[in-house]
Amino acid sequence: MFPITINYAEIHFRYPFIKSKYYRKLPEIITDIPFRLSNRKIPILLIVKDANSFPITINKITAFIKSKNGDFEETFPIEKTINDDYFSEIFFYEIPEAIQENQYLSLDIKINCFTENKRYSFINDNYLTLERKSFSTYFANKKFPYPKNWFAGEAHFHSNFTNDQVEFGSDIYSTSIMAKSIGLDWFFVTDHSYDLDDRPDDYTKNDSSIPKWHQMWKDVETYDSEKMRIIGGEEVSIGNTLNQNVHLLHLNSKKFIEGFGDSGDSFIHKNPTHSIKDLKELGNDNSLFIAAHPFEKVPISQKIILKRGNWNVRDFTTSKIHFVQAINSNLQSDIFPGIRKWEELLFNNFKAILIAGNDSHGNFNFMKQIKIPFLKLFISRKQIFGQFHTIFFNDENDPIQGLKNKNIVVSNGPFLSFFLESKGVKYNIGSEIDFGVFILKYQAKSSEEFGEIKKIKLIIGTISNQKKRIIINPPNNYKIEIKQNSFLRMELLTNKRGFVFTNPIWTK
Repeated sequence: MFPITINYAEIHFRYPFIKSKYYRKLPEIITDIPFRLSNRKIPILLIVKDANSFPITINKITAFIKSKNGDFEETFPIEKTINDDYFSEIFFYEIPEAIQENQYLSLDIKINCFTENKRYSFINDNYLTLERKSFSTYFANKKFPYPKNWFAGEAHFHSNFTNDQVEFGSDIYSTSIMAKSIGLDWFFVTDHSYDLDDRPDDYTKNDSSIPKWHQMWKDVETYDSEKMRIIGGEEVSIGNTLNQNVHLLHLNSKKFIEGFGDSGDSFIHKNPTHSIKDLKELGNDNSLFIAAHPFEKVPISQKIILKRGNWNVRDFTTSKIHFVQAINSNLQSDIFPGIRKWEELLFNNFKAILIAGNDSHGNFNFMKQIKIPFLKLFISRKQIFGQFHTIFFNDENDPIQGLKNKNIVVSNGPFLSFFLESKGVKYNIGSEIDFGVFILKYQAKSSEEFGEIKKIKLIIGTISNQKKRIIINPPNNYKIEIKQNSFLRMELLTNKRGFVFTNPIWTK
């Protein structure tokens, strides 16, 4: 199995007669913390996986903090023998009053544990071949600078129900705690369709009664709340119009859509299970579909071995899917190519709604993945839960209705929204307008954390000639005359690489 993103890393799967350099006769032991703190408590997540095969006793963990105001530490006694296939617990470190807000904190977590034969001490995790890096988190002690009734969340997340030969995610309860700490309001659970049809005790075998799918929904319903909305779903492997395997987020429906064409379970049978042409029959009235990372470059090995491909314009017009997760990380080198591809859809007269996510499998501070199977692991900050997120406007924290209303912006921290006004009528993001003269009004906000606003762009795309006009730092109450079929959207940039991209307003 070769997923597009691989993390946290599963280290115990091996092929016969092939030696693995990162295999060890211990469970995976991982700690994690959020990349951002909206209050004075640091949730320290401890995950122990595969202890049913490798039982272990955790004595204690000790957190070491380095700040501008000095160094601090605290020990959390545990004294627990773990023999479960998946175990997690969160420990809250109350930040000392001496540590001031608006600074990055450096943390290391020391783990003391033992088996029947040996005592161990690890820092942050027990992965072999992995570069050691300290955690880093921004101590903001406040939520994001978003106005009332704007709700921010993670649209693409894999829980521990994504569990296979190379990867696994964090449990839904722990993720809800971490999301609150970051300052988010909601997240989607989008586990792989080819993982959700596995037996809970053996990811190499399927179970037609799909117990993992049903248990995922039970967990969603248990931990969903008004303050932290959790919506269940799946990342379906499905066929595009070229009969290649592409990925589709299917949300808010308990109707399971199977898809295992690119699961890697069989390198002979790799044709898509279903086609996007059949979405009308596959979904229902509750379903929300989002094209998952549709423009992300697919390695040549995955094209050949797994028959993976990308979404194209015909796929969108055929499937009528308007929600497009064009942003799948917080790296600038990934963001702008995705924005350009999204804009190509707009110039093709397709009303594509921009969505941002991170494809995170836990990964609240680092992503730790398999770089070379059986040889080397890799650590990076490419896809961190909640780092680039989707924000919708709605009277209530209702992610499905909020997205369907289309008044959506995407951001990694600062805020920008706009509307057009004509003859006393207000047109919000996601609206359609007639030709005429309009007044632009917008609201922009940032903070010390995300930096001073450096540039605001108004972008007017004319579809007939495939050209766009860019107005830099337009004043509020800027007059615009629209004479041709067009879309209007806005962008914001801060001096600390804070970005906001709004969705458009279109002509009818």
